[in-house]
Amino acid sequence: LDIVPMDHFQRDFFLIRQAEYQPYADSLGPGTMTQGDLADPNYFDFISFAQYATISREIVNPPAVFEEQQPVEVEDGEPQQFVKVVVRRDPFLTNNVLSQKHSELVGNSILDKLNEKFGDTASSIPKIEPGSRPDAAKVLEAIKQVTNLFLVSGF
Repeated sequence: LDIVPMDHFQRDFFLIRQAEYQPYADSLGPGTMTQGDLADPNYFDFISFAQYATISREIVNPPAVFEEQQPVEVEDGEPQQFVKVVVRRDPFLTNNVLSQKHSELVGNSILDKLNEKFGDTASSIPKIEPGSRPDAAKVLEAIKQVTNLFLVSGF
């Protein structure tokens, strides 16, 4: 969505992780989470929280144009170098639609991944065609199946 320089986002994401990790780990109890292991549901939840906390701070009235530091390819063993690049957000993505657009992109990405993994199986999500007006039972069936797929996937 191009709302903040990536180097700025990474710094803020790091600071939130640093501030929130220990209280979160302590609330779970000793040995219940492996730091750095995204396959661990507790750690994955923590990282998701930290990402969304960072996004929710950055998405409020961000600039449409900004500079960010992008890495330059260097030889092995050489210090990393960066170049400033001007980033312009799509002019149709005004600040008042950014949260909605982010939710749409995340939701579509999740559904795409579930459909990729389970689409040709008996566990597939019931299809609801775009623009159709399915009854409540059909919508509930699809929501329940998405929930089931999250559960069998460890979430």
